[in-house]
Amino acid sequence: MGKQEQWNYFLKNKGEWQGSFTRLAQDGSLEEAIPSVLTLQSDNSDHQIRLVLRRFPPGQGVDEQQLVFPPLPSDLVFAASGAFSQGSTSVAPVNTFGAELSLIDCDRRVRLVPIYFDRELQRMTLIREVRVGTTASFSPEVLVLSELLGTWRGQGVTVFPDYQESKPFTNELTIEKVGPGQIQQTLQLGDRILSSSAQLTGDRLLFNEGEVPMQVFLLPGGITANLPMHIQENKAFILEVGWLIEPNKRQRLIRQFNAQHLLTGVTLMTETRLEEVTVDPN
Repeated sequence: MGKQEQWNYFLKNKGEWQGSFTRLAQDGSLEEAIPSVLTLQSDNSDHQIRLVLRRFPPGQGVDEQQLVFPPLPSDLVFAASGAFSQGSTSVAPVNTFGAELSLIDCDRRVRLVPIYFDRELQRMTLIREVRVGTTASFSPEVLVLSELLGTWRGQGVTVFPDYQESKPFTNELTIEKVGPGQIQQTLQLGDRILSSSAQLTGDRLLFNEGEVPMQVFLLPGGITANLPMHIQENKAFILEVGWLIEPNKRQRLIRQFNAQHLLTGVTLMTETRLEEVTVDPN
């Protein structure tokens, strides 16, 4: 796959998108939400991306930005669905590090921007958008743990930094409740089986047993954010946004870094729950 295919994937994002930028605290709690309108245009003759972003902070008028991107900058990687990820391709010892991860479902988009400083998660921005002129919408309710329970069978493709794609692969992810606010997670990927457990604290699942402690934030609109609490030296890590698009259909976009903290690929997983489960708010 080359830049032409990447350009075709970008085109699925063209148009005018209305939504909001919601700031999230370190614990995932929602802070200020700022309404927004984003227009993405392109010129097939020069493959440039033109962006106009208007945000409407309460009582502050209109904050407008206009940007022109060169033909698919090297830190921007698209998947076939139109999902994309852009951001830092390496982690410096003392610096700001961040990325944007975006999923798209017809006339809806989810974007997540986590920011780290000195390898510690500092803040996040959640952006939910619908295409102007459609009836698409998001649920305002925060995702509950029981909506994720069950066995999910997924198919994934990894896009590498040179735009080459892996062959499609499958996995099976089982999430089961084993106690009050406790889950056991088992991932089968080929011949490998990986198990982990987590405790629900507020709207976060805390995975503290592995080499790199992770936290999964449960967010409004069926969205999850799977992020390391701290980026550890000489340890591989991921940044992930997930989206429960339908009760039994989920997407996950995963930005992967190796132990040297260099970007190795971006994986899009599309998962289907094998059996429906009863949603229990506890």
